Amino acid sequence: MLARRFVSYGPRTELQVSRRLKKLYSQEVIAAVLAELVETGEVDDEAFALLWIANRNSSRPRSLYLIKKELYDRGIGEQIIEKVVQNIDEEDAAYRAASTFSRKLSPLRFSEFERKLWGYLKRRGFTNDLIRTVTISVWKDRNPQNENFE
Repeated sequence: MLARRFVSYGPRTELQVSRRLKKLYSQEVIAAVLAELVETGEVDDEAFALLWIANRNSSRPRSLYLIKKELYDRGIGEQIIEKVVQNIDEEDAAYRAASTFSRKLSPLRFSEFERKLWGYLKRRGFTNDLIRTVTISVWKDRNPQNENFE
């Protein structure tokens, strides 16, 4: 069965399976297949969302806003999204992203460091206030002898 093979490659949402099957099957068949896959636990939107968040936070941290958007784009419902994002520490995610990226910026003056790090974090959806806080924190951690912000 096409649907079982599709979900065997990795976790999928109901929307992803539905879109895949729409090319070949009627709505009635898709609904029956989805019901069976959900019942057997092969398709579980909440488990998918939790795995997505864990993967995102460990490899490429993003803001809470972008994580919610990514989950929504994959067909996860708002109730599930709100439930699974409750424990995300956005400041920690921003700090980890900034710390990793800042290794490439070590020989720079603060103004250039700030400009590049700001753009990097902004593209990951973090707010200006959080970016400012994290930028100063990372600068101080990487340059303990030089706290000059010029």
